[in-house]
Amino acid sequence: QVRYHAGPYKKAKAILQAPSAALTASDFFAQQRIGSVKRLFPNATVSGLRYLSDSKWRTLKPELKASFLQMAEKDAARYAWEMEIFTTILDHRSAYGCAIKNIRAEIRAVFPNISKEGEER
Repeated sequence: QVRYHAGPYKKAKAILQAPSAALTASDFFAQQRIGSVKRLFPNATVSGLRYLSDSKWRTLKPELKASFLQMAEKDAARYAWEMEIFTTILDHRSAYGCAIKNIRAEIRAVFPNISKEGEER
């Protein structure tokens, strides 16, 4: 994922973000159930709602858990795929940065009187 950040008087800069973590089967169950639990307990906190949802998850029959387990497997595959892309991008960025530093060092060794702007000192 890429988000853009711009400070005052600056151009927007793309910042690469790591993919969001894979959700578990109980997370998917809690997402689906949170609305109905919230209606039953309107003053409950988020952690309280999650506790109620998790207690129901533990007593759920395996055949009802199957769809949530399948959703969790798909999300784990999505996370692995996005993480592979993310690490590949980071590897290329670091390799690019190292290559640029090496090139600059070689140029400075050959032309010691050249400044950053390319003009002679």
